[in-house]
Amino acid sequence: MNGVTRSIAFRKDGSHLASTSAEACGFVPMQGAGGQPETFFQVSAPGGGHITLRFEDGAPAGPPLPDGILASDPAVAWSGLTIADMTQWSDAYLWLAGFAPGFCRLDQAGDVQLAGGGPVMKTGWYPFAVAREGTLSYLAVRDLADGSGAEFGAHAYGHRAAEAAAALVRHLHAWDDRGRNLPQDAFTYRPDGTAPPRPDGLLSVFRKRHGTATITWPAGRPAGTPADDDDDPGPREPAPASRASAPPDGP
Repeated sequence: MNGVTRSIAFRKDGSHLASTSAEACGFVPMQGAGGQPETFFQVSAPGGGHITLRFEDGAPAGPPLPDGILASDPAVAWSGLTIADMTQWSDAYLWLAGFAPGFCRLDQAGDVQLAGGGPVMKTGWYPFAVAREGTLSYLAVRDLADGSGAEFGAHAYGHRAAEAAAALVRHLHAWDDRGRNLPQDAFTYRPDGTAPPRPDGLLSVFRKRHGTATITWPAGRPAGTPADDDDDPGPREPAPASRASAPPDGP
């Protein structure tokens, strides 16, 4: 779904398929007849190497970032949202894939050294980003002082970097409110020619080759209710052409 993979078990429910389980999976995109075409843009990094932006849905017509953008100092914003160690949270990627315009995969080649540092999970892997209108933002984490987990944040480059970092943090808060406990039955697939889904909740919609995949997001938690990390089911994510409704937008 817009570059974010899941292994989903479906059952037939009338004219469509409804999920019974969904698990994060895969590091290699689907190949052959089931593959989704991607659009690639390379951006040089200071000190050598480059990053590659890989768009699946809603790819821009031309390069979304100017040359030299990575040589500048980034804007950094921290969210106050934390995640316990050994807790899966990649449903945040599903949220961004569906609701953040400019969502893309971000790969690196060579010894890429960004001024902001802070690659996700501190492994040199920048898995997903938002690149649009001359601005790049990506997820960052930093360890909590007590060693119990990490805090989510955002690094951003470009002429509207501060706005982009703030927009990504707003998305993280929206995901925290509605997406940390995405249920196993949140996914549907509707073949071409069947009735469109009824938007009775917050819906992400992904156009596929022979039909449409959707994710229905839970209602937000009551005010003051903390997220339960132990109940987090783990990874899941949608894109511009996919969005049926759009929470926090930004640059």
